[in-house]
Amino acid sequence: MTSRERLLRLFKGEDIDHVPIWLLFPYFPSGSYANVWEIPSYKSIIQKIYECTDTIDRRGFSMGFCYNANPDIHHEHKQIKENDSVISQRITSYKDIQLKSSVTRKEDRTIIEPLVKDVCDLSKILAMPYQQPKPQFQWFFDDQKKFGEHGLMAVDIGDPLGVLHGLCGEMDFVILCYTETQAVINFLDVIAERVMNAYRYLLENNVGDIYWIVGSEFAGPPMLPPKFFDSLVVRYNKPLIDMIHSYGKKAMIHYHGNIGLILKDFAKIGLDAIHTIESPPMGDCTLTQAREEFGKDVILTGNIQIGDLWSKTEEEMEYLVKQTIQEGMKGAFILSTTGGPYAPDIPERVANNYLKIIDIALSCGIYK
Repeated sequence: MTSRERLLRLFKGEDIDHVPIWLLFPYFPSGSYANVWEIPSYKSIIQKIYECTDTIDRRGFSMGFCYNANPDIHHEHKQIKENDSVISQRITSYKDIQLKSSVTRKEDRTIIEPLVKDVCDLSKILAMPYQQPKPQFQWFFDDQKKFGEHGLMAVDIGDPLGVLHGLCGEMDFVILCYTETQAVINFLDVIAERVMNAYRYLLENNVGDIYWIVGSEFAGPPMLPPKFFDSLVVRYNKPLIDMIHSYGKKAMIHYHGNIGLILKDFAKIGLDAIHTIESPPMGDCTLTQAREEFGKDVILTGNIQIGDLWSKTEEEMEYLVKQTIQEGMKGAFILSTTGGPYAPDIPERVANNYLKIIDIALSCGIYK
């Protein structure tokens, strides 16, 4: 069974030969991860990873500013030196509407001014006339041919909450959600319509095997209390995933952090898979707890902490992988690390632990 066949059958709820192993290594170069093909310390493991594991390769598309492709929206970047400071500015404008962000670097500190600082800035964004993005996608099909049977190609273009979070500073985002909840929802309602248009455009052109959705983690504890999750995430992601399903495609949500208190709300979204369930001490939810809420058909993906590759011995890693597989195989499951290969160089311990994960999974994750 090829990796592509294995993952497709898993997402369809069909029998497979063994637990898929996904170590988040990109098949194509990615700005999110180290260039593993070119770094010597990865060379001892790279062949085995691509021959023996399964890949979900996520690819993005340019969707303009806040899912708006209006060509009259302009972006200017400039750098200014003032006394002991270096100021990097980004100015986004449409006619007389202007938004400005900056990063000021001093000798002793860095000051970040986000693009959106209050609800007035959200109104400015919505006042810019909207034009639906229709990016080129033939390159995706060309890459899919090169990718072949290595796994599945996923579309990765985000969700409404991810747009808002990307516009704000971390604290500004939380304060806006707390103090201007209705204004935030009004903004997200408009963005959500644009998001739906963007997804529909790709779906109508049969782009992608699955849709990888990022953004919901910004509304989870401890950033925001559980009461916000329904109005900021479920409200938008459920209709989005319903539409994805209507085109015969599958949806996988990425969520880092504490999920235990919002499992019931999360289950309402109707997702097909989730990456990653983080058990204590890093998170607050075991695979077993997630399984009880999501059921056996939702694909739980996890949950080997990327830091464990650096800290654990091979014997400890073997025990961890065996325990994780035993717990995960009680339903649909992908054995996965919580993060990808970010380091520009890895020590021998990390390389050996990657190989240990593969060896143990291939011997203990067989479906009989």
